[in-house]
Amino acid sequence: MRDNQSKPDPVILERAGFRPMPVLTLLSLVCLAILIMLGQWQWDKFVLKSRATAPATTTAPETLARAIAAPSPEYGVVSVSGTLAPRSLKVSAVQDGVRGYRLFSFVAGADAQIWVDRGFVGEADSARVVQPTGQTQWIGVLRRGAKANSYTPDNDPAGDVWFWPDVSAMSGALGVRSASALYYVAQSQVDPLGIGKPVDNPYADASGANRIKPETHLGYALTWWGFGLALIGVYIGMHVRAGRLRFAGQISS
Repeated sequence: MRDNQSKPDPVILERAGFRPMPVLTLLSLVCLAILIMLGQWQWDKFVLKSRATAPATTTAPETLARAIAAPSPEYGVVSVSGTLAPRSLKVSAVQDGVRGYRLFSFVAGADAQIWVDRGFVGEADSARVVQPTGQTQWIGVLRRGAKANSYTPDNDPAGDVWFWPDVSAMSGALGVRSASALYYVAQSQVDPLGIGKPVDNPYADASGANRIKPETHLGYALTWWGFGLALIGVYIGMHVRAGRLRFAGQISS
């Protein structure tokens, strides 16, 4: 008489499957896109500040022509003299959490024809700006006029609305001819309100308009991207729990 031998349980192959929740999927994609963009924004700031090199404070100012002719003109220290055009342009900016404008004036002199960034003024103080008259000298550094990042809006020269210093367009709006279609001078010490208390112009420094260190921007970027990864994990977990996401595998029955 043979002993009854137990048979192994049959093995069933389960197929992978995914049935996304429509509303949750849409909201997750929107949030993920925002988190990725915020991370990229901070990453761009990290790269920009990491590559920038501030000029030595002991560097003697050069003439505008010699500084522009250098292999790497940006942050070259220059001295320009001349008279300011009667009209200045306001470039929208935020500094230390305050909304306002960077004041750009065109200098016309025998040795210089160029735009000068004369400093930041808050919206509440914009009517108190003092326009220097007569022959004046400015010391600063060359800066390349460019958008801060891909999120900076386009300028509207016809409407006199400026979000970044487009030297060529600014010259066209004022009907002047600059010595450079790319560079302007960021005055090192600024006092646009004429109160007799000059302050450092952050745009004349490689660190930019704020004092946040590059490593801090990197931390912000990793944080935003980390939130994105966490969102993906939560999204997957909710679908697994609801039985809408299955992975291929073997089940014994």
